[in-house]
Amino acid sequence: KKRKKEMKLAVVGLSGIGSYFVRGLSESLRKDIQGFDKLEPLQIDIIDEDIVEEKNLAYTIYDVEHIGLKKAEILSDLYGYKANVKTIKTKSDLSNYDFVVLCVDNNTARRLVYTTEIPFLDLRAKGRGLAVFLVGDYTNKVAKNYLNMTQDTEQKSGSCQFARDIEDKNIQFGNRAVANIGLQVFKDYLNDGLLEKQLILSI
Repeated sequence: KKRKKEMKLAVVGLSGIGSYFVRGLSESLRKDIQGFDKLEPLQIDIIDEDIVEEKNLAYTIYDVEHIGLKKAEILSDLYGYKANVKTIKTKSDLSNYDFVVLCVDNNTARRLVYTTEIPFLDLRAKGRGLAVFLVGDYTNKVAKNYLNMTQDTEQKSGSCQFARDIEDKNIQFGNRAVANIGLQVFKDYLNDGLLEKQLILSI
């Protein structure tokens, strides 16, 4: 099943998972990796309203000179995608997209995406634990089941790292791993017509 050219893509959340996903996506496009030719860089929006904080540096691609700057604008400068400095709040915020990659640390944004009929890839990490959920052909039952796999459904925000690990600088690489796995799954969706994937593991 071929994907249409110039797919309008949104990457939501640009911290520990999203920053690595966007970097890998840019590399895949630049090196003309098969499958990613279904994407047009000008049709990729990167969405996050947050700024880089010092605590983010250990587990994201950002550096010291980025502290205090908007994550979306930094990645836009680096890779040329359209920065959207905002929080997704309503379904209409997503209505123009053909696919959403969720790299968020809160279930409010997840729930919103899960209640649309837009195909999505949900990438999650906490420490060494990670999860990947692809819904390429939307069905409410599948999406609801994936959302319910997160115990704290009212969680507002969090991190891909445990607070103690950040304090001890004992950073885990689950976020980097899930970003790369996400790129593979997204490639399979674009190139081979993969429509559903569920992967939960600890590394």
